[in-house]
Amino acid sequence: MKLSLRIDQVTNLRQILGFLLLIRKNCILKFQIDQINIISIDQDNLTSTPIIWCTINKKIFKKYEVIAKDNLIGIELNIEPLFQILKNFEKSMSTTDLSIKLTRSDNTNNNSTTTTNTTNNKRNVYLALQFNNSITMNNEITHSFSIPVDLLRISSLDKIRIPILKNIHLIIDMNRTLIPLFKRIERYKATEFINIVINKLGELKIKMHDDGKNISLKWKNLLDTCKPEDVDTQINNRDETDLDMINDINIKIRIKWWNFVSRLLEICDILPFYIIDNGCAFHCNVEDEQNCSIDYYIPGKII
Repeated sequence: MKLSLRIDQVTNLRQILGFLLLIRKNCILKFQIDQINIISIDQDNLTSTPIIWCTINKKIFKKYEVIAKDNLIGIELNIEPLFQILKNFEKSMSTTDLSIKLTRSDNTNNNSTTTTNTTNNKRNVYLALQFNNSITMNNEITHSFSIPVDLLRISSLDKIRIPILKNIHLIIDMNRTLIPLFKRIERYKATEFINIVINKLGELKIKMHDDGKNISLKWKNLLDTCKPEDVDTQINNRDETDLDMINDINIKIRIKWWNFVSRLLEICDILPFYIIDNGCAFHCNVEDEQNCSIDYYIPGKII
């Protein structure tokens, strides 16, 4: 088994990890022959907690080598140390690429900087990262890090699949102009759930109960919307007399999970928003590139 990566531009990867950390620290990384999937999931509460499925194409790496049975390596780790290392690499006057390797070691007491995410010293599999940094014209310092990981069996990885969007009621294109609306919603601290009310015409309203008051917020502009069948027929008419256009869809979700969507709007221009039977989903192409994406699934209920 061998995993060896090298990268010089880490911004997109760092942004992905930053979003994942909003939900939970422990994630699963699936290294495949052509891409990496980073998955944030609570396997004990699949239907009642968010799922995040990130895809990173190997094209963003200067070197990408995965050698393993079935061309698949799976690990689980606390991504917070990795996120911090990426931030430090971005800020540094680095003279080399950032190298990432999977290593084994029986002793972590060495001269490298070791970042741990557990007190269990029996684990001897690590994600080893290294880069050089210029401190003077003629001097460099080598930064080395080891992050403990758990190797995962192929059989357990096969059970983890990207959620399939079934019974899509409406697709809405969100954009960065909506960020002020999210900032307003964040002011309400005494509510746990909100109702997202939208119709095919593109009218968006947020309803909630906060501190004994019924609150209703309405977005000033119409959003672009469609239904799956409209995509096939290329229908895009706004007929306000059509009852199907003004018929509201009302979905109830937790406010804290909804507020995290604003972070996705900060890193992509257009954010497709899918309303489905059991909640909603968002697809974000990071910095509008096809090489890195985040799929964010929020459980909810149509009422």
